[in-house]
Amino acid sequence: MKKRKFSIEKQSRPYEQQDVYQDIPSTVDPAGQIKSEATGLGRIKSGSVPWWVLMASWLFLALPSLFILVFFTSEFLNIFQDSKVHSGAGEKLFGFIISVSVFLFVCLIPASLIYLVAKGTIAKAKKD
Repeated sequence: MKKRKFSIEKQSRPYEQQDVYQDIPSTVDPAGQIKSEATGLGRIKSGSVPWWVLMASWLFLALPSLFILVFFTSEFLNIFQDSKVHSGAGEKLFGFIISVSVFLFVCLIPASLIYLVAKGTIAKAKKD
């Protein structure tokens, strides 16, 4: 009977020295950009970023979002007060439902950014 020769091939790189940038998505394509933004915002939300990144998030994400919320809320109230036109109850109800739904849709993204940064700040404060 012939002896079989077994050989083990070595990897070109050991496991510890594999490319650490392999899991980072490419921001050139839309899917990679979405994944990298989600990763960054997830790290902010979990509080696993340095304090300076958290403060920059308040400065560049939360404060502009707060200004947008205040602006749209004041404009919504002004439009709602100015719309005291004599019309039927059905038209008033339809206008109210449409304007509230547009207001909620416009304010959903800024409110979620403020929530995300606030949750990250609380998580970071609990960790430190």
